[in-house]
Amino acid sequence: MPRFVVQKHVARTLHDDFRLEKDSVFKNWAVSKGIPDKVGVRRLAVQADDHNLAMGEFAGADTIEILDRGTYRCTEWTDDRISVGLKGLGKSVTSASYDSWFRKHTFQ
Repeated sequence: MPRFVVQKHVARTLHDDFRLEKDSVFKNWAVSKGIPDKVGVRRLAVQADDHNLAMGEFAGADTIEILDRGTYRCTEWTDDRISVGLKGLGKSVTSASYDSWFRKHTFQ
């Protein structure tokens, strides 16, 4: 099964990175207000550059912390929408969907 990872990242601003493994890379979205911990809370997520799969294991230097990781089951992946079910190790969200028309993610 493909992997996902959620990382807290201190860069220019503090944000969470939500990464989904696809086509031998991690597809990557920055979530500036962080991954919500309640069902139904919506967050803006901006797609960023793909990352190599080694980033899924990277944490350190007080700049990146792994919040959760695991596998996902994709129910839809089109140019307009991504919908996945997540099976993680931590307190991560259980599902996520992305509607590229509005450039927003919904984490539930």
